[in-house]
Amino acid sequence: MDTPENLKTQLAQSQPIPFAAKIWEDQPDLFEQLRRRLASFAPNTQRALASDWKVWRNWCLENARIEFPASPKDISEFALAHSPPLYTDQTGAVTMDPEATGPLIRRATTVQRWLASLATLHRVANAPDPTKSEDVKAARRLISRGRGNASQRAPLHWKDVQAALGALGNSPRDLRAKAMISVAYSTMARRAELVGIRVEDLSPGLDGDGTVTLRTKGGAIQERYLAREARVALEEWRRAMKIKRGPVFLAIKRDGSIGSKPITSAEVARTFKRIAKCIGLNAEAAGNISGHSTRIGAAQDLTTAGAALPEIMAAGGWRSPGMPARYARKLDARRGAMREWLTRR
Repeated sequence: MDTPENLKTQLAQSQPIPFAAKIWEDQPDLFEQLRRRLASFAPNTQRALASDWKVWRNWCLENARIEFPASPKDISEFALAHSPPLYTDQTGAVTMDPEATGPLIRRATTVQRWLASLATLHRVANAPDPTKSEDVKAARRLISRGRGNASQRAPLHWKDVQAALGALGNSPRDLRAKAMISVAYSTMARRAELVGIRVEDLSPGLDGDGTVTLRTKGGAIQERYLAREARVALEEWRRAMKIKRGPVFLAIKRDGSIGSKPITSAEVARTFKRIAKCIGLNAEAAGNISGHSTRIGAAQDLTTAGAALPEIMAAGGWRSPGMPARYARKLDARRGAMREWLTRR
C-alpha cells in the first residue's frame, strides 16, 4: 500500500529532470534537491549553469582538484588560469597584460560569469559560497583590471523601427521581421521573451494599441505595452500566415511556408541584423546588432525623452539599475556640460 510519503517520492521522481541537474547525477546526496531547485530557474539560466559547471568540472579533472564543494584557493587558481599571465612591472607592482592571448585565456566577463554560476550552484546546494572569500575577490579584481567589458551592442532606436516598417515588403520573412522588431521595441522584450509570445498573450486596446503578457527571465509574468504600429504589424503577419493560436513567431521553411515550431533566439539576432542592413545602417553598426538591440535602443530613447531610471526599469523589467544605466552611459557623455560648452562656441 502506498503511503503519502511514498506517493510524494513517486511524484518527485516522475517530474522531468532539468538539464542542469543531470551533471550532478553522480552525487546522489545532492541530486534530488538540485533537480527540484534548478527547475525553478528560467530554461536559458539552467543551460548556462550546466555549461559553466562543465567548464569548472573539466578543469578540476585535468588539475586533480575537488569540484564540490569548491575551495576558494582552487577557484582563484581557476580564474587566473583562464586570464593573461601575471608579471611584475618596472615599479614592482604585480599586473597582467590585457592584450595577451593564449589557448586558455578568456574575456574577463566570461570568467566573471563562470564564478557567478559557481556561486549560484553552491548556494542552491546549501553549500558555503566559496566566491565570497577574500582570495577570490582579489582574483576578480586582478583579472578585471585593465580589461574592459565587451563593447556595448549597437542599439535599434524607434526611428530605425519606423524605417524598417517602411522599407520591408510583404514577403513572409519581411512581415515577420516587421512584427518582430516593432513588438520587441514596444515591449522591450528580451530574445527569449519575444520567442515565447503566444497568441493567447495578446490583449487588444481600445485605441488600436494593446498589451502583451511576457514570461520574463526570472519566471515572473508581466504586462508590457504594445504600440499601435506593433499591433498592426503583428496582425498583418498573423493574418497572412493564418496564425490563430499558439506561438506567434513561427519558423519559416525554405519554400516560404510557415513551420510548426517557434523561432529560436538566434533567429531574432539574425533578423535584426538583416533589418539593419536593409535600412542602411553602416557596416560597423549592422555587424554589432544583437537580439537585444531594440531593448538597448528603447532604453536610450526613454532616457533621451527624460524618463526616470525607475520608470525605465519598470518598462523593461529590470530588477537592478545596472544594465539600463550602462545603456545610457554614452548618451550621458553626449549630454554633458563639455558637449554643451563646445557646441556653443
